[in-house]
Amino acid sequence: MVLSNNDRVAASYPCVFVDGPADAVLRTALDYVKGGRYTFYAHPFAGDVRLLRNPYRTVVLEETDGGSTRDIAFFLDRLESVVFDRSPAASEDYKVIDCDLFVSLNLGKEDMIQC
Repeated sequence: MVLSNNDRVAASYPCVFVDGPADAVLRTALDYVKGGRYTFYAHPFAGDVRLLRNPYRTVVLEETDGGSTRDIAFFLDRLESVVFDRSPAASEDYKVIDCDLFVSLNLGKEDMIQC
């Protein structure tokens, strides 16, 4: 399952579109993980501070038999410390970066995703 607030991703890939800021996408993903049917396919927080502030976020979840409380605890701790850039000045650049990171996950459909 893919969740995103990035219209570039939503236009090229089937996803749950979250109409809101990056933290709304992350909180929606967390709700799915807390439900126990999903876990994070890849780490939803970028290692680079500048990328971490990206106002566009695409998160990939995979189905699982049970959620990970370790994932949830780490996620909550990290989410509280992130300050997202809400400036519209670099909006399109941030969208492209988020889309490129999503494509790099190699989900087997790279050819259909246009960033």
